[in-house]
Amino acid sequence: MRAALLFLGPCLAATTAWSADARAELPSPRLIPELGLSRDKGVESASKVDSWSTRKSTVSVMGGAPGSPTGLAGLSFEYAPIRYLVLGGGGGWSPEGARGAFWPRLRIPLNHFVAVGFGTPFALGPYQYTQSVAEQCDYAGCGTGFSTTRTWTMAAWGHIEPNVELRLGSQSNVALRIYGGYGQLLNRDSDNCRSTLQGGCPSTIGEQKWYGGLALGHAW
Repeated sequence: MRAALLFLGPCLAATTAWSADARAELPSPRLIPELGLSRDKGVESASKVDSWSTRKSTVSVMGGAPGSPTGLAGLSFEYAPIRYLVLGGGGGWSPEGARGAFWPRLRIPLNHFVAVGFGTPFALGPYQYTQSVAEQCDYAGCGTGFSTTRTWTMAAWGHIEPNVELRLGSQSNVALRIYGGYGQLLNRDSDNCRSTLQGGCPSTIGEQKWYGGLALGHAW
C-alpha cells in the first residue's frame, strides 16, 4: 500500500502541472465579443470642403429681366472676404444701352451646398420708359388716347434683392445663384419727358421695376 502511494504521488503531481499548463495556453473567454470597434475607432470620414470659405472668388454669366441690375445679359465678378459677406460688380446690356452695377450682399450658408442671401445692388445706365393708350371709342363717347415717354441719359437705380445660391459639382466650384427683387429709380427728376397729355408729363410712371434673374459661374 505504501509503495502504491509512493508511485501515485508523483503521477498526480505531474498530471496537475500539465493541466495548469494546458489551461494557460487556452485563450481566455471574453464577456463582450469584439465587434471591430477598436479597428474602426480611429478611422474618421474626411470632412467635406466648405467652399463658402475656401472659394472666395466667382465669375458669372448673368441673365434677367430688363429691370435687373446688369440688364438682360451681363458678366459679374464677386469676392467674399468672409463667408457671410459678398462684394460684387458687373456690367451688362439693356434695351437702352450698357449698364454697370455694384452690390454688397449678405450670405447665410445652410450647408455645404446651399445658402440664402439678401443684396442691395446699385446700378447706372441709360433708361427710357414709354406709356401709351390708344384712343378708345364706345357707345357712350370717346376716350382720349395719349403717349408719354420719359428718358434718362443716366438713370440711378437702387435694388432690394433676395437670392438663393448653390454650389454644385464634385469640388463645389460651379456657382449658381437665383435672384429677384424690386428696383426703385433714385434720380426721378433727371428725365426728359414728352407727353401728349394736356396736363403735362406725369412724374411717377416707370420709376419702379420688379425683376428676376439667374447667374451661373465658376468659383475658386
